Amino acid sequence: MSAQSTNDGFVNLWQDFLQQSSGFWSQAAAVPKPPDPSEAWKQFFGMWTDFWMKAMTQSPDTFKDAQKLWMEQLDTTSKGLENVMGTDAYGAMVSKFFQEQLAWQDKTAKAANPQIDGALRAMNLPSRSQIDRLFERVVGIEERLDDLETDSRQIRRTLRKMTDTVPTDC
Repeated sequence: MSAQSTNDGFVNLWQDFLQQSSGFWSQAAAVPKPPDPSEAWKQFFGMWTDFWMKAMTQSPDTFKDAQKLWMEQLDTTSKGLENVMGTDAYGAMVSKFFQEQLAWQDKTAKAANPQIDGALRAMNLPSRSQIDRLFERVVGIEERLDDLETDSRQIRRTLRKMTDTVPTDC
């Protein structure tokens, strides 16, 4: 069997599998009452297993053929993503997505904070705003201590200079 016919056979087998898979998922989505997910996945994996069993018996070079096919698909996919992701429209869409995500997070935080504060109060724990105020006060105290330290050094320096300049014979 030639390499080309082996490759064609694998590609045909792969196309059949993709068509079966697509049909399977289309049917599952179109049913008014969706099937049990575990049963749907069992059927899908059964189709997948059947595909690989046929592929393994068809050619000794199945793995090489599959690897070549997957590398071509990966290359095509990466080129397609590169073309899409390199556009201004994609950048604008991603920007809008993140803006909406941040707005949603802000709205969620504002809605949840009163409940969180209430729960913390009930457990006699400080809220975030109380911790923030405490942090600001501690920083203020540190700054005042630094100022006091600087002033006391200045006073000591001035006192040393005064004692150095005072005559000792008085």
